[in-house]
Amino acid sequence: MSNILIADDSQDLLEMLYLVFKRNNFTIFTVNNRASLEEYLQRIIPSVIIIDAYFREHDGREICKELKQNKQFKNTHIILMSGNPKVLQDYKDYYADDILEKPFSIEYLLSKIESLSNEATRSNK
Repeated sequence: MSNILIADDSQDLLEMLYLVFKRNNFTIFTVNNRASLEEYLQRIIPSVIIIDAYFREHDGREICKELKQNKQFKNTHIILMSGNPKVLQDYKDYYADDILEKPFSIEYLLSKIESLSNEATRSNK
């Protein structure tokens, strides 16, 4: 799993995650608004999308649901993240593959990515 797209409105978080994933040999794309997200998704199909549940003026959960219902992204893993654990409780209703509560450790995030990668490898066999 090498292509990761992160959608969050916090520029500081995007910059930090960009550096972390780059250092760990991932191809990383970051966006801070829906227009940029849609633009990237017209050009690339990421292995993983990490999207904030509160993504600017949009509901990241609904974006997740829209993407997962699109055949083009059916194999893309989507992780919803939020600082509000209640928002993430019903993540399966939005077809998200996993959740990430803010704040989180980098090691924890990388383990989630690795777990999704291992899951994808097992299902492709």
